[in-house]
Amino acid sequence: MIFTTKNKDRMNDSGSFEHVETTYSDKGDYLLVQMRFRVKNAFGINLILRTIKIV
Repeated sequence: MIFTTKNKDRMNDSGSFEHVETTYSDKGDYLLVQMRFRVKNAFGINLILRTIKIV
């Protein structure tokens, strides 16, 4: 949930946020977490974005 909240805080229209999928890969020393989501930009266009975090 923290991963989602931090991304929503930076969005122009956080109400348009729709989670698509979250995946992770164990790299031994760290985890690579990827989240795909839909959101509207400032022009009202729907986008599918991906954010990556190393944990």
